[in-house]
Amino acid sequence: MMGVVVPTRGRPDNARRLVARIEALSGRHDRPAVVLCTDFDDLHIREYDNVAAVGRVKHLPYDHGAMAPSNRKGASTFVRNVNRGAAWLDRTFGSLLTSITVIGDDHLPQRAGWLATLDEYAGDWGMAYPNDGHQGEALPTCVTFGIELYRALGFICPPRAMQHLYTDNYWYALGVGLQALTYCAQVEVTHLHPHAGLAPTDAQYDRVYGTHRRTWDEREWVRYREEPLRADIERVQTAKAARS
Repeated sequence: MMGVVVPTRGRPDNARRLVARIEALSGRHDRPAVVLCTDFDDLHIREYDNVAAVGRVKHLPYDHGAMAPSNRKGASTFVRNVNRGAAWLDRTFGSLLTSITVIGDDHLPQRAGWLATLDEYAGDWGMAYPNDGHQGEALPTCVTFGIELYRALGFICPPRAMQHLYTDNYWYALGVGLQALTYCAQVEVTHLHPHAGLAPTDAQYDRVYGTHRRTWDEREWVRYREEPLRADIERVQTAKAARS
């Protein structure tokens, strides 16, 4: 079984469009488990319950009440949502799970078989990504982790570094460092992003690209791409060698 994490905020219509497309492009034997991960302060959070009322889709709102009060402000982020969605898929489906794909609510797959192809090329220990029509081969704005790679690493995004921006730089650097990254140019997953001229900006884009958030994420990526990234690569290599 393939798992899909959709981190989303303030865009239930985008999430509905993406879920409908995933359902439409899925056959009887390749329908993935999809989890929508939302923030506790999303004004549209209840609308996501309706989005999740089709197919094999789960809405996983962030549990604000479970956080310590001192950690609540600004603590629910893209990175946190991606990681908890991946963890939920792994706990729920266990040995049935073959891969975990992260796809934003501003992406749209174009052809049947897109996810199965990414799953195949990622394998157990690798990573694969599609052509998003914007970054192309340069960056994986949508990415698939083989399940053994995910379990060896323990996360999809570094949990104590960037909050949103530069996570795709991390995925690229990790895959290249592991010599386990495959670009699937034939798999088209359009990135409907303002920078690609395919969508208007909105409050979420403004939030992500605001000066404070952008400066924080850039600084954290500069820090993480040195020793912490090397440690991640070595951890995966050690785990894989132990299994061979």
